[in-house]
Amino acid sequence: MSPRARATRLAFAFATRLAFTFAFAFALAFVDGKAFAAPDAVYRAYADDLRAVNASLPKGTELRVPSPDELQIAPFAQKLLPGIAIYVADGTYNGGHAFFSTRVLVEHGGRVLAARDPSSEEGGPPGIRRALACSPAYLRGIAPLFAGKPHGPIDVAALQKRECLDLTPLLIAAVRKDAAAERVAELVAIVELLNQEEPAYVVSRAEDLDAQLRAILEGRQPLGGRAQSSGKPAALHPIEIERAAGGRLTARGFVVRRHRLSSALESFVLKIDDKGLLIVGEMIARFDGFIE
Repeated sequence: MSPRARATRLAFAFATRLAFTFAFAFALAFVDGKAFAAPDAVYRAYADDLRAVNASLPKGTELRVPSPDELQIAPFAQKLLPGIAIYVADGTYNGGHAFFSTRVLVEHGGRVLAARDPSSEEGGPPGIRRALACSPAYLRGIAPLFAGKPHGPIDVAALQKRECLDLTPLLIAAVRKDAAAERVAELVAIVELLNQEEPAYVVSRAEDLDAQLRAILEGRQPLGGRAQSSGKPAALHPIEIERAAGGRLTARGFVVRRHRLSSALESFVLKIDDKGLLIVGEMIARFDGFIE
């Protein structure tokens, strides 16, 4: 390649990368026409959360913190929560053979917080009850619970009130105002995302599934990975919603969680009442490997 051609190619690559950077920054800064956190604020929240986790891990087992150029940040489209933006952040290194830890980040009122599944510190029966996002200070506050070295009682509720944003009442209010099927499905997707850190969507027919999950449901062994099945028949159908007095609601349906090299199909039951919300899921099929 001649020096002139090489220079032209480099200039084009730089211009393309610059245009992509500005377009991506604009997409992050404006979601649904409203201004939200800049990419550097989302990155700082991601990195601060990983550092808080690393502080409680044994030396040599810490999670790798990516540089800003290594982290991939994607907005999660949602309409239930005006004024709130949700992002999924992850990435790869070692030539794509290793993954950075995935984080779901929530921006509201100028703060960017990391989604948190609080079941480990709250206890209770199976099921998802909260849609929570917390600061690194919350992780540092509860860390002694998992290290087995609490210096006196730890008031988890007080920490959550001070350091977390609870989206649960906002989501409940949104579907009580309008319990259309697509809005209830969006609530399920948001709650699943914040707790499982895997993008999720409600499905109603086999055509909504990837080839691997369809093969498992049909009793076939998909190629390129490992399959798991509950062995129970799954007749997919649109989400079913039952409404009752007092704003109570029960919804039943199916949800797919898909992330990196895995996809899973679960049935779910969502209940909303005076106590809050509860989502209980049951695995039907799961595939780990190359997804078509």
